[in-house]
Amino acid sequence: MVLSKYRQRDERGETLVELVVALAILGIAGVAVLTGMMLNVRASSANRNEAGGSSYARSAAEAIQNAIDASGAYASCANAIDNTSTGKYWSAANAIFSGSDLSNGYSVKILQVQSWVKPPSTAPPRWDVCDDKGIQRIQIQVTTLGTSSSKAVETLYVTLRKPCAAPGANPCS
Repeated sequence: MVLSKYRQRDERGETLVELVVALAILGIAGVAVLTGMMLNVRASSANRNEAGGSSYARSAAEAIQNAIDASGAYASCANAIDNTSTGKYWSAANAIFSGSDLSNGYSVKILQVQSWVKPPSTAPPRWDVCDDKGIQRIQIQVTTLGTSSSKAVETLYVTLRKPCAAPGANPCS
């Protein structure tokens, strides 16, 4: 019987190189899965902010129209654009926010107020500088705080009507 100088092993196992390659593949796959999950969380946050902002913008528009219906008159042009507690439209719009919503970072702003006017010339009617007569159109903006990837800005134009049934209201003047 001849014995070989080296013993041959019949045991099969993984070499160090195979283990390192397997760990590298698992690491790359893990990073890809975590990146996908992170993008999903960011998209979910952005969509939630957009949906909330859109809902609050519509609610603010309804609150402003309800304030006009209750008082029977538009806010004066100067008061309509006032984004402080003395502004009629801003105050009505902010009344929809509760303390918990403000802590979530929603804010509302009245950007502009315009009136539907018919110029004395033959020019067609158009939206122009606010003049407290006719129909008013306001631009409402609801913004959420956050990073650029999750921040949402919702802008809504609302056409306000002067109520007919309120005391002292004359929608044709």
